[in-house]
This record gives sequence, C-alpha cells and structure tokens, in this order.
Amino acid sequence: TLRIAIPFLFAAAGGALSERAGIVALTLEGFMLGGAFGAVLGSFYGGSAWIGIVSGVTAGFLLGGIHAVACIRFKADQVVTGVAINLFAVGVTRFFLDVAFQSSSNSPRVEGFGGEGLTALMALLASPLVWMGVAVMPVLAFVVARTTFGLRVRAVGEHPLAAASVGVPVTRVRYVAVVWSGILASLGGVYLALDQHQFTDNMTAGRGFIALAAVIFGR
Repeated sequence: TLRIAIPFLFAAAGGALSERAGIVALTLEGFMLGGAFGAVLGSFYGGSAWIGIVSGVTAGFLLGGIHAVACIRFKADQVVTGVAINLFAVGVTRFFLDVAFQSSSNSPRVEGFGGEGLTALMALLASPLVWMGVAVMPVLAFVVARTTFGLRVRAVGEHPLAAASVGVPVTRVRYVAVVWSGILASLGGVYLALDQHQFTDNMTAGRGFIALAAVIFGR
C-alpha cells in the first residue's frame, strides 16, 4: 500500500497547492510523466539515482513554469492549458525516448535506490523518496495553514482582489505555487521511474488524474 501510495501523495500535494492558489491542477499527469522521463534520463547518463531526482525535478519545474506563464501571464483558459500540457508531455517524452534510447516503448534499466539482496520492504525503506512522500502532506498542511506564504496562497486563491488590496503580490504568489506544484507532482513520476528502474511510454497511466480526484474529493 505504501509503495503504491507514494506517487499519489506527491501528485496530490502539488495539486492541492495549485488549487489553493486558484489555478486548476489538471496538469498533474503531465508533470508526473515529465518527472519520470527526466529521472530516467538523468540516472542513465549521470549514473546516479540522485542525479535522476535532480533531473526529474527540473523537468517538473519547466513544465510548471510553462503552465504558469500560459495561465497567469497570458491568461489562457486553465482547463485547455492543462489538457495541452498533458498531451505535450506524452508527445515530448515519446519523441525523446526514441532520440535518447532508440526505442518507442521503454528505456534501458537505470540506477535506483536499494541494492541487490534486499527484501521488498528494506528496498522500499532505502528510498529517500518514500520518506519524502510520507512527509509531504503534513509539511504542506503546515505550510498552507501556519506560514505567511501559505496565508498568501489561500488569499490569492479565495479572493485575489482583496489580497491585492492589502499588498499581496498575487501574480508572484501564483507563479511560485504553480511551479512548486510542478516540482511536487514530478517527484511522483520520479519515484515511479526509479522504483521500476526504467521509463515506459505513458507509464503514469492516469495516476495524475486519480490524484486530482483525491484533491477534489478531499476538498
């Protein structure tokens, strides 16, 4: 249960942060897929799972930035942009999968966490991403409920005009929230890829949408 839950925890955390800031989090699937491919690319060419994490987070940062610019700077329809980001992630990962690994279906095996000879539980607990996934929701809850940044995120999501009237930089707060949404959701994809030690075409298989459903039902 813990192993399966980790990607959903990361993605739902990213979705909750984005929704709190007033930006529809329809992009979680694309963020996860980009993070998974970035992780495999970094781990394969860098020879280290840690480089894979950095590479996957960078992919999530870039996709989050694209979504933020489209929705905040150019005021594009958030649902349309979300669908576009998801389709873009599917296409661009498939294209670069063929470019980097000469395969349209899967990458070679890459470095992950946990060595040979470990039991399934020991291998699971050897991954820092598992501990980060368990901690992400309590930490996010604290940030949103107990920090100045969290107060500003809630304010710009619930009533941006009122927030702006008291000096809150609405645009900047939304940019930060959406970019962090991309980073958090991408960690779900990073975990998937490093846990399976490879990237396969469209490997997130709807997990981002399930995470979004969890955010909505969890209010």
